[in-house]
Amino acid sequence: MNIRTIDELKTAVEQAGSVEDADALEQCAQEYEAIATLESLAMAAQTRGSVERIRGNMRASIEHDLRALEMFSANGDKQRIAAVCANLSITEIKTGNYADAMEYLQRALALYKELRDLAGEANAYHLLGSVHYNTGELAIALQHYQRSMALREKRGDSRGAAITLSNIGGVYDGIGNYPQALEKFHQALAIMQELGDRKEVARITGN
Repeated sequence: MNIRTIDELKTAVEQAGSVEDADALEQCAQEYEAIATLESLAMAAQTRGSVERIRGNMRASIEHDLRALEMFSANGDKQRIAAVCANLSITEIKTGNYADAMEYLQRALALYKELRDLAGEANAYHLLGSVHYNTGELAIALQHYQRSMALREKRGDSRGAAITLSNIGGVYDGIGNYPQALEKFHQALAIMQELGDRKEVARITGN
């Protein structure tokens, strides 16, 4: 097996994760394990957490992510600790464990602010919006989505901004403000069409 460097694997994981390619992520995890350093083994566990989440095995995903969190904590890697906490929150949201998701997100958000990581902060606010949306706290969800939107626009993250715009549309739809909801959906759709993101176009048009 040809083994890529850790930096090459990080890039490959990011690319595979963006399209939810579980098989490509599995291959990356195996290569991380073959490198066999504390960092690479932690990265392997985190990557396997993503694999299992994509495949719908939430319990296994949490187990891998918790293992990764333990190893990154031993290394003092705040960036990766924040990322794993964000990943754990996604899994907990999917399983309806919103209290646990909130705890992970508060930890992730504090670290991202400390690190001045605007991308991570924007993602954490977006996920906090999702937690509050799912618990019926729509006004709070809107506030978090708007914070995420502002940060994503500041960074020039068009795709991320469009995803958040679509979720803002969902909040307005939930509170019965249908004109605003339609406006946000159309804005998000226009951005995704311009980017050529067929998956997100299909998701948004489902609204």
